[in-house]
Amino acid sequence: MALVIVWHEGALGDLILSRLAIGALAERAEVFLFARSDGRVLFKDFVSRVASTEPLAPLFLGRIPPFLKEVREAYLFFHSPPQIPIRTLKEAGIMVRVIDTRPQRPESAAYFQRAQVGGKEALFLLKGQDGPREGVFIHPGSGSPYKNYSLERFLLLAQALRSEGHQVHFILGPAEAHLQQSLKEAGENPLVGLSLEELAELLSEARLYVGNDSGVSHLAAAVGAPTLAIFGPSDPRIWAPIGPRVLSLRLDICPPCWPKPCDERICLEKIGLEDLLEAARSLL
Repeated sequence: MALVIVWHEGALGDLILSRLAIGALAERAEVFLFARSDGRVLFKDFVSRVASTEPLAPLFLGRIPPFLKEVREAYLFFHSPPQIPIRTLKEAGIMVRVIDTRPQRPESAAYFQRAQVGGKEALFLLKGQDGPREGVFIHPGSGSPYKNYSLERFLLLAQALRSEGHQVHFILGPAEAHLQQSLKEAGENPLVGLSLEELAELLSEARLYVGNDSGVSHLAAAVGAPTLAIFGPSDPRIWAPIGPRVLSLRLDICPPCWPKPCDERICLEKIGLEDLLEAARSLL
């Protein structure tokens, strides 16, 4: 098979959304994935090789790293690609394809990217799980506080689901460390310090995952967990997670305003506990 490189500069959720396109490439070529996100480790059984983007740094100086000399194609997943590396790759005889990661109209970013590379349509799950599913997992954070639903209502959701017989656990990553004390004061014992691989394994067996528009929500969907993703300023038509059972919850009371969100965040504040409960029950 031909050796191609994939260069991806996006964060965790962006990288996972690109898996449909990367998977389509891996069906017809040996893919060497260079990704800025630590989420690249989740692709190690999905492509031939994975690495950070650091080995590609010489391209910015007009130099071709020796390991690229056998490569004939490069796929750059960027919205605004760097021109010097592109020129350097082309001068070395490498065919360059820039995959635009952001559609200009409201359509799924994942399918928009896959259409640019061609190939078969498939979900390309990062992990499969055919056995029984247990536990509800709530991740109350994201890459931006503007995207975050109320912690108090997440706690009320946990209480309501427990009253219906479900085991509920909160998950915190480094970006949500400041919430640990509040959760403990509310009687919760959040799961902290999990690696991405551990988190992927845990969520692959979940009965339900609930979270914001975040990388972890994309991960949950990508490992097959029934996923309830809560959207506010960002547009689920573009950024909704892709998986076998995904429900994106957003109130259509104002247009999405991301990446310049308003301070009021009415679209999130107006989502009530009953809205959340109804959506969660539909996936249980």
